[in-house]
Amino acid sequence: MNTDCLETFITAARLGSFTAAAAARHLTQPAVSRQVRRLEEDLGVKLFAQSGRNVRLTNEGTILFQHGLRILAEMENARSSLSAVGQLRGGELRIGASSTPGMYLVPGALAQFRKRYPKVAIRYQLSNSRVIEEMIVHGDLDVGFVGDPPASEHVEARAFAADRIVIVAAPDHPLAGRRSTTIEQVLAAPYVAREEGSATRRILEQWLRERRKYWTPFLELGSVEAVKQAVAAGLGLGTVSTLAVEWELHTKRLALVRVPGMKLDRDLFAVCRRTVPLSAAARVFLDLTRKRYEDV
Repeated sequence: MNTDCLETFITAARLGSFTAAAAARHLTQPAVSRQVRRLEEDLGVKLFAQSGRNVRLTNEGTILFQHGLRILAEMENARSSLSAVGQLRGGELRIGASSTPGMYLVPGALAQFRKRYPKVAIRYQLSNSRVIEEMIVHGDLDVGFVGDPPASEHVEARAFAADRIVIVAAPDHPLAGRRSTTIEQVLAAPYVAREEGSATRRILEQWLRERRKYWTPFLELGSVEAVKQAVAAGLGLGTVSTLAVEWELHTKRLALVRVPGMKLDRDLFAVCRRTVPLSAAARVFLDLTRKRYEDV
């Protein structure tokens, strides 16, 4: 059903005249007649009966008039809702992040977004890079922030911040604070690792594989905070982002283990579904995050 034709029909029904409807709709009278006739042909019913120069609704016309009013009201509600979302006066932002960006970068951007657009609902998922990518692919999230470039061809990525992975130890560990430590000394120590699927873990283990070296985890933990706590307690060495240990290094709760030649630099990525347009809220949040951390 053509909505222009429906609006013309409703106007003619209210005014009881095609001439008056033409003036109200800024159309010619023949154009009004054509639109009403098209509606009648689409529905297979007669909508108006002639009464002198005026028109009156048939029984079928009365039924359509009642339904038409509701249809046009719903369409106006839909336009208002879409306009509110487009202007960020409503809608939902679905984002996810892996541990490092999710705990140390994204919350600041979320607070800034929330202050500007308080009526947008926020759904935030924190997991490892692999899970966040899968949620993007399946359409469960609009935007993700991860420590690995995506593997799926359905996802596109853009770097939004730089990061470095470092080895840390408890301050009283024999390797803590040395100016230089060999990789063999590191590999001889217990390894407190993140779970499989963590970008932080993958980057270290890839660097080791390239040198035909391996470090079997003594303990696997599901968050960077758990790794830091275990390392601080003296359970072994761990690898974490510099973003995650700024406070611990400053307060000497943790110490760096320096291995010459080991530079585990990486980009952090904002990812989204390649073929699906972003919502207005997701577009704004993505731009805000990139501008906020472009120099990080």
